[in-house]
Amino acid sequence: MEDLVHEAWLRAVPRLPEFHWRSELGTWLAGIVVNVAREARRAPDVARTIPGADAAAALATASPERALDARIDVERALAALPAGRRMVLVLHDLQGYRHAEIAELLGITAGTSKRQLHDARRDLELRLTGGVKHA
Repeated sequence: MEDLVHEAWLRAVPRLPEFHWRSELGTWLAGIVVNVAREARRAPDVARTIPGADAAAALATASPERALDARIDVERALAALPAGRRMVLVLHDLQGYRHAEIAELLGITAGTSKRQLHDARRDLELRLTGGVKHA
């Protein structure tokens, strides 16, 4: 299972600059995880015995520099977000918490959680696109 999550992450990171916020980040990431899981079920048993074999092959065909650059860009953009926004974004979009749960964990209201998530997504998009807003 961890291999599938790892492989999904390796596929998602280079494609993050192509994400245009038309859906939630968590939904987009879940779609990648589902596709990776489907491919793993179809793959021969031999491929499953090598952790990350599919991800390594996918990254080998893509530019390694581009994949690394994209990952670094995302990490820097996340690190540059204000702490509250970053926490809400990670809890909601990456870890799947609901706003009510986030509010309880962080000692804020659900409305504040929603606003911080909105602002974090906007800030992240602007940082990853160099200030160019996508429609």
